[in-house]
Amino acid sequence: MFSLSSRLRLGVLAGFLAVCLIVFGVWRPIDEQQLRDWVGSAGPLAPLAFIALAVVLGNLMVPGLLLSLAAGLLFGPLLGTLVAITSATGGAVVGLLLGRRIGREGVAEIGGVRLERTTDLLERYGLWAVVLQRLFPGVPDGPSSYAFGALGVHVWQIAVGTLIGSLPRAFSYAALGSAAGNLDPVLGAVGAAVLLLAGVVGSVLGGRIALAERRRGRLARSDER
Repeated sequence: MFSLSSRLRLGVLAGFLAVCLIVFGVWRPIDEQQLRDWVGSAGPLAPLAFIALAVVLGNLMVPGLLLSLAAGLLFGPLLGTLVAITSATGGAVVGLLLGRRIGREGVAEIGGVRLERTTDLLERYGLWAVVLQRLFPGVPDGPSSYAFGALGVHVWQIAVGTLIGSLPRAFSYAALGSAAGNLDPVLGAVGAAVLLLAGVVGSVLGGRIALAERRRGRLARSDER
């Protein structure tokens, strides 16, 4: 039976994410300049201050695009990329642990054929599911991290998957942010090209996984006969 406590926890988590997405994803009360002002006063510790702040803001649904652009503006393309990928990985792990703690029990009790299929897929492709989601521009990381936690993805899978999948985006956005600050069109073009390439790689990887699943389904049906 679906317990009230699990339903409440799952509902609170969903409501929290929805509100944060509206506030920070649509209304956007925080911009790159504000982040620069908050972090700039930390002096030599500014990269560490940015990482800590970005982990918190990322799990409040502040878009990763904004955070990575701010990292590029503050620290340049190379250090900005390192700071952005570190904060993205840390934020992903925190989001997964929160999703697991708050929503895992409720999701397990909901059940259903589609949910079981999703869980089975993540058991086989947990790491690559994270990589895929991170590679595609425009797919928000925050809600995905919570969902991965609720659906049983392992900590190592989201950490390694985020490092692999978010690296191209982290560099692209940091390069674009740095290019905007320094008026460097070449750096901006490189950042845009890497972002486009990441999307292409993600599409190819997704296609390969889908093909493997179709083959697996055909083999399973053949064995049943």
